[in-house]
Amino acid sequence: MFKNLSIVTISLFVIFTSCSNYPSRNDKTGECRIGMNFTLSGNAASWGIEMKRGIDLAIDFYNDTCRRNPIKLIYEDNQFSSRQAVSITKKFIDVDDIDLIISGYTPIIKATEDIINAHNIPLLATLSSAGGLTENRPWVFRDFILESNYMPLIADYAFNDAGYRKGTSLVINDDFGLDAKMFFSDVFEEFGGSMFSGEVFDVSDMDHRTKINKILSENPDFVVVVGRGSAMINACRQIKDVNPDMPILSTVSINNKNIWKGLGKSGNGIVFAEIAVDRNNQEYVKANLMCKEIYGYPLNWVNIYGYTIGKYLSGILYKHGKNKDSIKSALDNLNVSSIRGQLIMNSEREVVTPLLVYKHENGINMPVN
Repeated sequence: MFKNLSIVTISLFVIFTSCSNYPSRNDKTGECRIGMNFTLSGNAASWGIEMKRGIDLAIDFYNDTCRRNPIKLIYEDNQFSSRQAVSITKKFIDVDDIDLIISGYTPIIKATEDIINAHNIPLLATLSSAGGLTENRPWVFRDFILESNYMPLIADYAFNDAGYRKGTSLVINDDFGLDAKMFFSDVFEEFGGSMFSGEVFDVSDMDHRTKINKILSENPDFVVVVGRGSAMINACRQIKDVNPDMPILSTVSINNKNIWKGLGKSGNGIVFAEIAVDRNNQEYVKANLMCKEIYGYPLNWVNIYGYTIGKYLSGILYKHGKNKDSIKSALDNLNVSSIRGQLIMNSEREVVTPLLVYKHENGINMPVN
């Protein structure tokens, strides 16, 4: 993959990915196989593609410098179909001799995780923030930013930093939107604030003006907007059309170059929470350089998730090879440094990641706390 890269970049690459960075391995050797049950086409594909690119970057780094326990990524596109995801999972188990599976998006994970757990294969779930995914499933782990972590952080900012006292919401009518609203409201009201009932919308809704006029008639200090794609873009733009000064608080899903492009100036001032990344860190600088050279753009936050997942999984497989029990134990006890901070697996098998609150202004996201 790297044969066309510049000599300077390759030099950085070799320094960055030396096998000495990985712990000593045990006697389990041979090709390790990771099954990637991802959504890579259709309307829901953007995050899956970006996650794939970050994982590819880390695993290609590993394979290009380490000849022990090489890692093969086997990608299958589930096209955001639970039925296809189940078929892919069975193929991974029955045909491909998979040592570990990575999967994204809540419907896909929920459709497949019990099958995987029953076969004692480690599953790393990502691109999902729904509650309860790992509960009573000892072989299921998750590494992704959760509403239960970042919405309370935004609520703290809203009440204690911004001084807001009453708010409302316009959120997508599914677990993603309703859970985000709940986690925000619970903490905001504990601080002493109040939340109006708000409104919900479906992913196909593009005209929110009637609902916006209703919620803004209550004179809130802010609106919590949670959604996806064009529906969320229209929600934010139409709020700003009615009241250009109305503060909007949102989720990490808003931090997408296509969404900011669609919002234009309507995106200015939107507040959200996201992973904390030290962009002066030498590992970040080198990985970002590689991303630019290979993909033509700098690392985004989903790439960073994929890259760091690939990095610690390659370290685990280097040490433990194809021993699934050892892989599971290593994930249970995960505690590694990364370009998104110290990553620690908690007792619920959820990776804990440092977070910050950001404000978007003129194309730049700046920390506010």
